[in-house]
Amino acid sequence: MMQWEIAEAGKVIHKTEWQPVSSRVIGRDKKGIEIGGQLALTLQPGVYELRITVSNSKSKQTAKRTVAFAIEG
Repeated sequence: MMQWEIAEAGKVIHKTEWQPVSSRVIGRDKKGIEIGGQLALTLQPGVYELRITVSNSKSKQTAKRTVAFAIEG
C-alpha cells in the first residue's frame, strides 16, 4: 500500500488515502518497480515537500522518501 503527502513548512496540506501500489505501477525491472501518477492541486508559490510512504503488511516493512520542490510565482 502507498500514501502521498504534500507538506509546506512541516505541515501536511494534502494527503491521499492509502492505495494499492499496483494501481500506480508504470514499469518493472530486476531492481524493482517504478511507480508514478499525478496530483491535481492548486498550490501558491513556495517550497513544498512530497512525501511517499510504501508499506508492506505481510513483512511489516515501511519505506519513506521525501523530496523538496518549489512552485515559482
